[in-house]
Amino acid sequence: MKKLLALLICLLACVAIANASTIDVYNSITGDDNVGPNPLNGLPYFTGLLATFSTPDITGLSLADIQFVLSASSPSDGGVAEADIYDINFNYIGLVGTIADSSLTTDPGTYTLDAVSPLSLAPDTQYVVALGYGGVDDGFPNATADSSAAWEVTYSWLDPRVWNESAGDAYDGLLPIGGQGGLGATYEMQVDVNAPEPSAFFLGGIGLAALAAFRRRRAVV
Repeated sequence: MKKLLALLICLLACVAIANASTIDVYNSITGDDNVGPNPLNGLPYFTGLLATFSTPDITGLSLADIQFVLSASSPSDGGVAEADIYDINFNYIGLVGTIADSSLTTDPGTYTLDAVSPLSLAPDTQYVVALGYGGVDDGFPNATADSSAAWEVTYSWLDPRVWNESAGDAYDGLLPIGGQGGLGATYEMQVDVNAPEPSAFFLGGIGLAALAAFRRRRAVV
């Protein structure tokens, strides 16, 4: 009976750990002062547009999705854009996903891109979102050269976290958004992450303690 109880506690703990809430860690979509779209293929010497976000000081985070405000000048061109995550030193973290031009329209709209696989994120860390097309180099191997996708730019947002971030492109690099000499503008996106529920840590601790006690009891017996 005690063995069954211990196993049940461990099972509940595992379920609790798996349960996570989704929170946004960056949101520049709430602004309504849209400057206009910046095409991914606007210049021949870079293939991607960049924007940073930072995680809160919480362990156990993973990327849930990124919402982009996008348009395409030719939605029927068969093109595909790609979104990736890098650390602030541009070490590759992983693929977020791809966006077909056919899913976009000529008018800007919010497009939610769910992470194709779990991407673990460290607490209190800055990351780079890179959105680009293919054809110039191998920076976006899952994208095509004929994508006409464009990322909407805004000068207005309500989220104060945006002020401390950076934006730019793969050629000129990142520039600060806020502060003296800052861009004062950024690309419109919202970054959502999975964060463990507080109860998950509590129940997880109970489950792990029960499992440890059960193993010690077996070793004694």
